[in-house]
Amino acid sequence: MLVIRGVDIRAFPSFGVNSRQKRGKCTARSVVTSALQEQGPAYLGLDFGTSGARAVCISGQRNVLHDAKVPYHRDKLSWPLTWERALHELLEQLPLEWRQRTAAIAVAGTTTTSLLVDRRDGSVLADPILYNEPQGQHVVSSAEVSYVWSSDNAILLAQAIVPAGHSAAASVSSLCKLLSWHQRGVWQQDFARVVPQRVYEPGSPVAAVTPAISQQWGFPPSCLICAGTTGQQCTACQCMKRLFLPDSVAAFLAANVEKAGESVSSLGSTLAVDLLSTTPIDAARYGICSYRWQNNWIVDGGSNTGGAVLQQFFNSEQLSLLSEQIDPQTSSGLQYYPLLGQGQRFPINDPNLQPHVSPRPEDDSLFLHGLLEGIARIECEAYNLLKQLGATPVTKVHTAGGGSTSKVWTTIREGMLGVSVVASEQAEAAYGAALLALSSFDQNGS
Repeated sequence: MLVIRGVDIRAFPSFGVNSRQKRGKCTARSVVTSALQEQGPAYLGLDFGTSGARAVCISGQRNVLHDAKVPYHRDKLSWPLTWERALHELLEQLPLEWRQRTAAIAVAGTTTTSLLVDRRDGSVLADPILYNEPQGQHVVSSAEVSYVWSSDNAILLAQAIVPAGHSAAASVSSLCKLLSWHQRGVWQQDFARVVPQRVYEPGSPVAAVTPAISQQWGFPPSCLICAGTTGQQCTACQCMKRLFLPDSVAAFLAANVEKAGESVSSLGSTLAVDLLSTTPIDAARYGICSYRWQNNWIVDGGSNTGGAVLQQFFNSEQLSLLSEQIDPQTSSGLQYYPLLGQGQRFPINDPNLQPHVSPRPEDDSLFLHGLLEGIARIECEAYNLLKQLGATPVTKVHTAGGGSTSKVWTTIREGMLGVSVVASEQAEAAYGAALLALSSFDQNGS
């Protein structure tokens, strides 16, 4: 059995949603000009989001050869079957020529979503626990350690094991979810024996695709699956023996951030911030963790605010129309705290925090103005908290996700953050995953 960590379920449904995607159709595009003339291997990146999945195939020169996205069709399917169906749709859209030339594959997903499978055949042993499903909210004290092992609260167990303040003690950590499965008797053996025995560095080659996958989809038998990073442990899927990279970190890679102080804000269904810092920050209380990246650290945090809140009130066409009526240089005068539902994790840790989006003015453009300011204010508070915790202060923000297409929102955010805000040249997490696949191939010396 393996613990799978990092299958996100995030997408980019705020600004810039393709209308075809909303109708439930797959959209795909293959570059048929100079890209077809490029020889050599191809590299595939996959990203599993909240409402859909995306694939990007690139050349060794980092040029996009093909990209496709599909919405999820859950119906009455479980999440694992929904993810599998989306994967098959994406691979079917990928031209056979590129599949036959694929040298490496990487997958992006959000940290701490956990899936338990049988190592022998990849069959699912329990329903997945999603990234936003906490496993207990209490804080354990040293006096309580003597009885925690008889408790049914996974977070108490985790906090009795890990160092104080470690991100693995957060209620949404993979460790807490592992302990929850253990308590429910999902398997009847010591959990330590099913924890992955090896942690791979980002971009490390792990294994080739299985013969069955090679035959079914036309990938070369030598096609590599490479490792991503999800904090304390790698993530693995036995079906294709692939490893997952958190999609916000994949978007970070796609943005080509170079200097400490630069960051990527992923504005999709939720808000994720990834700051390149000279100092690692791990704060379990806020779900903040750090990933080693070259000589620095990617400090990652995720908030429950984001584009999904906007979609509660407006569709994509309304968002575009109303945003044109907003003057981003002026204040709406509204002090909203937009959340999809009860509870916030970062930059405020309060499972009981209620959304505040009232009073609602009669003018819809003013209402939207207040919502955009509210999300921007939360983003600003997030970077301020990271600074207070010792991270490198933010100097420039790259934007990924649907929110990156809104010039009005960008201006509002610049005013609050006090730094330059730019759209990432490559904003898709799937592109970042493809870069990691390219990195894996290079490390293998091929």
